[in-house]
Amino acid sequence: MPWTLETTIEIAAPADTVWDILVDLPRYGEWNPLAETMEGRLEVGHELVMTVHLGRWTRRQPADVFAVGPGHLLIWSGHSLKGLAVRGVRSQWLEPTATGCRYFSREVFTGPFAGLTRRLLRTTLDQGLHEMAAALRDRAEARCRRAA
Repeated sequence: MPWTLETTIEIAAPADTVWDILVDLPRYGEWNPLAETMEGRLEVGHELVMTVHLGRWTRRQPADVFAVGPGHLLIWSGHSLKGLAVRGVRSQWLEPTATGCRYFSREVFTGPFAGLTRRLLRTTLDQGLHEMAAALRDRAEARCRRAA
């Protein structure tokens, strides 16, 4: 049965600043507590490979890039066994606000092992998603303070 994780956070930094951080794949490990490394090209049809921390496990996770809306939207699909076991479609987008922007992240899990993944990793993945959003906010806001 499909299931979803979501998080939203207000960021006191322009969407362009946040976007620059999101697409700077070689620097993911500097700020992202969930993904230690991110390799590949953010272009539709290309594959990303990330090293992710899932509780006490660290694993290399492939993902297919589905959409890149420059400045505001990223969608990729991480998978296990080419998506035959479980697939997580991750959507991230930005909306400008009066004080900066709002960051949204949603991941929808499907596949025969989605239920098992939920039972084993839901808390870890949910916490990681929230920690990643907070780390993104902190990095973007620190960048703006340094530039001021």
